[in-house]
Amino acid sequence: MATYEGDGYKASDSAFLAGMSARKASVWAGAKATWETPWAELSVEWLRDASGNSGGRVVNLELETEFDVGASLEISPRVGVSMLDQRYVDYYYGVRLGEASLSRPVYAGRSARNYELGVRATYAYSRQHLFIFDASRTKLSQTITASPLVDRSSQAEFSLVYAYRF
Repeated sequence: MATYEGDGYKASDSAFLAGMSARKASVWAGAKATWETPWAELSVEWLRDASGNSGGRVVNLELETEFDVGASLEISPRVGVSMLDQRYVDYYYGVRLGEASLSRPVYAGRSARNYELGVRATYAYSRQHLFIFDASRTKLSQTITASPLVDRSSQAEFSLVYAYRF
């Protein structure tokens, strides 16, 4: 499997990043295994930076279950952990000696664990029309929040998808 993550940035993205070298987004390649039980689905995903930008590796574990709420609505809560190696954290959150300033000290990233809680709601309006809402909150590891580039301890993601089935 392969996925594209747009985690990169350029110095021109923010005045605070002035003097930083660009960090490129990467294509991640690896494998995923899923174990389905009657009550939940457990998945493990192993990825490495196939672009060679960070040279990092990521392992994701996720536990998800589904609840049918009526004939056309399904709610799927999940919990997960992402384990990021030192190369990943140092590349995206580190500050090298030549990039340091008074407001941005040198920072060498270490491996990290981020924890996620999320929920997906799938509504089948009809046989062809499907709406999917997904929301999640990720608690960032202390080794990431200690970076001078990070100003929050968590991040939220929301998406709304409309799908037409042929």
